[in-house]
Amino acid sequence: MATKRRLHEVVVSETATVLVAEDDTDLRELFSTILSTAGYGVVAVRDGVEATEVLQERSIDLVLTDMWMPRVSGLDLCKRLRADPATTQLPVLVVSAYGSWRGKEEAMLVGANDYIAKPVRPSALLSRVEAMVGKPPPPPPPGRVELEEMASPGQAETQPGDP
Repeated sequence: MATKRRLHEVVVSETATVLVAEDDTDLRELFSTILSTAGYGVVAVRDGVEATEVLQERSIDLVLTDMWMPRVSGLDLCKRLRADPATTQLPVLVVSAYGSWRGKEEAMLVGANDYIAKPVRPSALLSRVEAMVGKPPPPPPPGRVELEEMASPGQAETQPGDP
């Protein structure tokens, strides 16, 4: 019996969308949670092959990729992005446990915009992402309903103090 596998996870957002390519399931989920909790849209995949498929399907604002993954590494993914005119300007943040100086040097040589060493502090990850694509707007306070949602069709909105 053939089993179906989910290619990628999508968390929908009105803000920048980050493609997370990480072969370690726990880290992929951690990065996705950190980013989605901060208000970013997230598409999470397991390797560079899946990342390439997603990039052909939808618009992405930032690629966050592990340096070493099976099938297509983050370094090779970055090379491919820089060689394609459609993605040559797409920001790429490489994450790796490969050592901060040597890893950063290799990532920058293939065209990455930034590098962060594992283990990654959530605040450090968010500050790097914010620097590359901007900070998402704050979500509306819980329990509040916007006036537009409360007005019936054809009914004019009124402000407090209006006659």
